[in-house]
Amino acid sequence: LLRHVFLGANTFRPWEMSFWVLLLIGTLISYSWNKRATTRSDSKAAALVYTLFFLWAFSGIAVVYPETQLIFVFYYAFALLFTSMLIPWYIGEIVMLSALYMAASIAAYDYVLYVLNYPVPSLPRFNPPVDGPLFILIAAFICIVIRRKEIERNIHNFVLLKRIEQQSGQM
Repeated sequence: LLRHVFLGANTFRPWEMSFWVLLLIGTLISYSWNKRATTRSDSKAAALVYTLFFLWAFSGIAVVYPETQLIFVFYYAFALLFTSMLIPWYIGEIVMLSALYMAASIAAYDYVLYVLNYPVPSLPRFNPPVDGPLFILIAAFICIVIRRKEIERNIHNFVLLKRIEQQSGQM
């Protein structure tokens, strides 16, 4: 009954709920861990745990809806952009996140194609096994460029602050 009322009769598949529950559990675990965090590395560890739960749930939903494999790679790329902008990751950490997103995307695609034997259609200009990881790499590159600019801006602001402090001390 809830399925028909809130989501419509044809838009929800029962296995999807297990992945949403998994994501909720991961969110609660990460939230409680982050609430007790006392250092930046503790907070980043909690964020990484959440990202792993998110990728597991997200990949599960990709498998539940095998007909969406051609567009799901764009969801992975968007989620990578969102995740890397939400937390101030270092550039090496963004590379690691990108590898996780790429591995999850490839694993979900391969599972649908080879385990479920779902005939994923092809498009004239889009080859998911090649173009999917390439699209995630482009998203990773954008994340790295944005993060580098943020780091440069922070360094510039720090240098300006030190100059102002030095000039104030001289006055």
